[in-house]
Amino acid sequence: MTGRFIANPDTVSADSVAIGDIDDDGRQDVVFGRSTAAGGGLVGVVRGTADGLAPRATLIGQNTPGVPGTGESGDRFGTDVSVGDVTGDGYADVVAGVPGEDLVGRTDAGTFAVLRGSAAGLAGTGPRSSARTRPG
Repeated sequence: MTGRFIANPDTVSADSVAIGDIDDDGRQDVVFGRSTAAGGGLVGVVRGTADGLAPRATLIGQNTPGVPGTGESGDRFGTDVSVGDVTGDGYADVVAGVPGEDLVGRTDAGTFAVLRGSAAGLAGTGPRSSARTRPG
């Protein structure tokens, strides 16, 4: 019997998992975060199909074009993932935590990225990030 992977071995375990309809096709997609993957962490999406889950995951990191930031060891992109329509456009978006991101001279200040859902899955355009750079 031959095994079947949905993602390469660097993404086999996950820190966090969420479910939502990223592409608004009526099928649930599985989103996972793998904060210790090379390049500062990854978010993966396994799309739901009429036959179950897709055979491969789409992997997104901070080095993916259009995603805010630059993937650096220790960023921990994808430590937590959550799925919901944050932008109000009818597609479920992914919010990914990046607790190890350094900002404005502060080590591990942390941030999060909103990766926009679309008919094609997670879009490489329009992601946003946010961080608190002042205490209080």
